[in-house]
Amino acid sequence: MLIQKIMALPLRLIFLLPLLSLFFLSCEKDEHAERAEKERKQILEYIEENNLDAYEHESGIFIVVAYQGSGSTPREDSTVRMKFNAFTLKDEKMFYSTYDEFVYLPNEPMGFRLGVMEFTRGGKGVIFVPSALGYGPYSNMYVDRNAVLKYEIEIIDFN
Repeated sequence: MLIQKIMALPLRLIFLLPLLSLFFLSCEKDEHAERAEKERKQILEYIEENNLDAYEHESGIFIVVAYQGSGSTPREDSTVRMKFNAFTLKDEKMFYSTYDEFVYLPNEPMGFRLGVMEFTRGGKGVIFVPSALGYGPYSNMYVDRNAVLKYEIEIIDFN
């Protein structure tokens, strides 16, 4: 009888582990959804407080077009010659600035890449990027983990 109970224990664990995994995964999804909604509200409040005319991209980034420019838009694999200033939205701390730089889009965070692809040559504007499409849970000496980002950009040219 004792041997049967001991043998049954691993079988119980086999059935219990997937249930525990589902529980922890659902908790993690809830955290991501809560963070995403909080960041979306943060961006919308900033847009409203600064009276900006922005639209929401299907990805969740927000874009303000100050000047549309003309011609085609960059592709996901484009190298873009551009000017931009990058800030964390929370404290508006600038963490990067360039006057004339060639940026290879595949090397950039997804939100920045998607935003840049909305502009044509000569286009100027602002891109607001939620943390999940920016640097996410990673931090460095310039950007805190889960930071919402703001990019002021101008597209000079691209290939």
